[in-house]
Amino acid sequence: MTEKAPDRLAVRLPARRSPGWDDRGRHRGIPTIPTITLRTVQSTSTTTCGGSTGTTTIAFLQVGSTVVISAPTNVAPNTNVTVGVVSLVLNEQIPVGGPDTGLTVNAVHVTVNTVGLAQTNVIVASSESDIGNCP
Repeated sequence: MTEKAPDRLAVRLPARRSPGWDDRGRHRGIPTIPTITLRTVQSTSTTTCGGSTGTTTIAFLQVGSTVVISAPTNVAPNTNVTVGVVSLVLNEQIPVGGPDTGLTVNAVHVTVNTVGLAQTNVIVASSESDIGNCP
């Protein structure tokens, strides 16, 4: 299974007059949380009776002013990146348990925890494969 995310992802807080919004409902950002820019994100997950494999390709990733990935890149499994209050797991690979075996691949898993201001948990481009009845 392959899933391609939109070329750009923007997450905005919907409430007016919350941190980051002015009196006219215009988004101003939250000063302590940097903007995350992603372009062309793809995850894959494949499972056979012989095992599972997963891949993630990211064309561009920037957190605030920090460019993390500047050209299309196949990311190593479970790559951790932290920029300020933003924590990312790139190519997050989680085994599927139970009677079937398989693999979940989250291309980008973003978490932000700014006490009293924002808690965010976002997954971009998730793929899962599993198989059962293997000898």
